[in-house]
Amino acid sequence: MKKLNLASILMIVCAIVVIVFQFYWINSLYKNEKNVISKTTNALFKETVYEIQDRQTLRDTAFLTKAINDFQHLKVIGDDASKIASEVWHQLKLGLKIVDEKQQYESKKMIEGLANSIKDNAVLKNIIKDSIQKKEVIELVLPIDDIKGLYKNKLTDSENDIDLPFEVFVSENAIPTDSLKSKSNFVYTDIVAIGQQKKISYYAAITSFQSHILHKIIPQLIISIGIIIFFIASIFFAYKTLSDQKQLVIAKNDLISNITHEFKTPITTISVAIEAITKFGVIDDKELTKEYLQVSTDELNRLNLLVDKVLKLSLFENGKTELKTEKVNINSLIEDVIANMKPQFDKHNALVNFKSDSNIDITADKSHIKSVVYNLIDNAIKYCERQPIINIDLRQVDDIAEIIVQDNGIGIAPQHQSKIFDKFYRVPQGNTHNAKGYGLGLSYISHIVKMHNGYINVTSALGKGSRFIVGIKNVNSK
Repeated sequence: MKKLNLASILMIVCAIVVIVFQFYWINSLYKNEKNVISKTTNALFKETVYEIQDRQTLRDTAFLTKAINDFQHLKVIGDDASKIASEVWHQLKLGLKIVDEKQQYESKKMIEGLANSIKDNAVLKNIIKDSIQKKEVIELVLPIDDIKGLYKNKLTDSENDIDLPFEVFVSENAIPTDSLKSKSNFVYTDIVAIGQQKKISYYAAITSFQSHILHKIIPQLIISIGIIIFFIASIFFAYKTLSDQKQLVIAKNDLISNITHEFKTPITTISVAIEAITKFGVIDDKELTKEYLQVSTDELNRLNLLVDKVLKLSLFENGKTELKTEKVNINSLIEDVIANMKPQFDKHNALVNFKSDSNIDITADKSHIKSVVYNLIDNAIKYCERQPIINIDLRQVDDIAEIIVQDNGIGIAPQHQSKIFDKFYRVPQGNTHNAKGYGLGLSYISHIVKMHNGYINVTSALGKGSRFIVGIKNVNSK
């Protein structure tokens, strides 16, 4: 018994370990996929911002086309003016094309230096002034819609396939903190800062990424859930088997105890009777000898009945019993059982009522069907604490003969009704042992009925009695 309990504890511990490991594995997969999304979206967002910045720069330097025309007019001034103009044009292109903070600062200083060196030239002063104004345009906020459109295209292309909702934020001061980034319902990109004198911060927040991650890990998730379900089912089956074995051990111990007690009584009675006949001159008294012999015969019949039940049940379970079917009249069979049990009815002052709607013949094993009826009626008497009232009904439902035995006994609690047909099972009676039994009768009945392709059902309530319905197929048509 202790080994069974230890095995049960070990199985439960193993189940918990496997479930915890599976949850840990799935959680790790989820975090890894989230990390992949974070890295990918972050890299793509940086590319997007820089690409939009390059596009904006090219648009903002379009004014240089006009400057070229102006420089063409300067060539008439002379070779020196032409050289100055060419140098200014070259420096302007370098200064306006590059938007890196350090290069922007150096290009601006260069332009301002050129302006001072040629301050007497009115045309060049205007060009330089115009270029500085355009330079400030480059530092303005990038178009959010352009960032969103390009970012979405990069996310959803065939290489990345990340079709997730997102929002782009632009801020001069406020940026997402580490605590904000750690929120599980958002994936934030890193900050991309643009600007020379006045920095503008850009970042994106990816939302509703959970479904995307689940879609990525769904094969592993299905496998993990399958493993958990299979393992739990295996543990449950093994635990139930061990529990059944435990109950079977208890039932067998009770059976041995009951059988030992039941064997001891008739053996003692027979021994006393034989000793009285042989040693105390009872043999000379024919009437007394006959009485003692009858008592011995009755006790031997009790022993034979018990042994027969055990042997029959064992043969049924091993599949070695064959039914000897014949045409059987159920009405006559029930009446014969009632007649044979009349001494038992008289002893317990039992009232037995039998009624039938029709005369029913079936193809069955007569001796076994007779034992079924006998056991049901015997239980109705045995498990009754008042005057037994037993009602037996016989009816035909299609090709099935139903035998209904209803009593006013102690009843069966709902939690035990599904187990009463198990071998050796007896409904717990507390400390009362008035009803002697071995947990074999109903199990025997169940085997007999199944062998006839029939069924047995029970409805019962504590203190109100029980109602057994046995259905036997193969009704002979009249």
